[in-house]
Amino acid sequence: MIRRLSFALAVFCMMAPASVFGQAPTTKPVSVDAMKKLDYLAGKWKGAGWIMMGPQRREEFNQTENVQSKLDGTILTIDGSGRSKPDDRPVHNAFGVIYYDAPSSEYKFMAFLADGRSVLADFKVTDNGFVWGFKAPYGQIRYTMTHTAKDEWNEIGERSADGSTWSKMFEMTLTRDR
Repeated sequence: MIRRLSFALAVFCMMAPASVFGQAPTTKPVSVDAMKKLDYLAGKWKGAGWIMMGPQRREEFNQTENVQSKLDGTILTIDGSGRSKPDDRPVHNAFGVIYYDAPSSEYKFMAFLADGRSVLADFKVTDNGFVWGFKAPYGQIRYTMTHTAKDEWNEIGERSADGSTWSKMFEMTLTRDR
């Protein structure tokens, strides 16, 4: 039964006109143009960073990020992995999807962590990168990414209990892996 239902859904998606999904079949989605602002991210990146794993425990790691444009340029996927410098164990393992939501005229970022948690984050494109963040039970978290002329990706993470005083708890610097 499930197999037949899956097959029927696949056939419907292939046969249905694009207008059923909210766009006319002959127009280019607005999201493609919006996502072009993030084209520079596509590729493989590697580098190092640190993260606070508690009040007094700073963990240093090696990081890789594999960023790919998918679905005809309407989304970017980010597959990130951080491994502890001293013993190569996982410190950070996440998968993210960035997309432009045309009805709201906003970028969205959905992040999934290896431990089963996920978050739909606010995402803003800046002149030289982006800022993303979310509310957490203990306050707010934000990450600010800067892309430099030397093709570096520098990202800092901060937390705030009140939304006005921020403390740094993460930083990484990556370079494009050619």
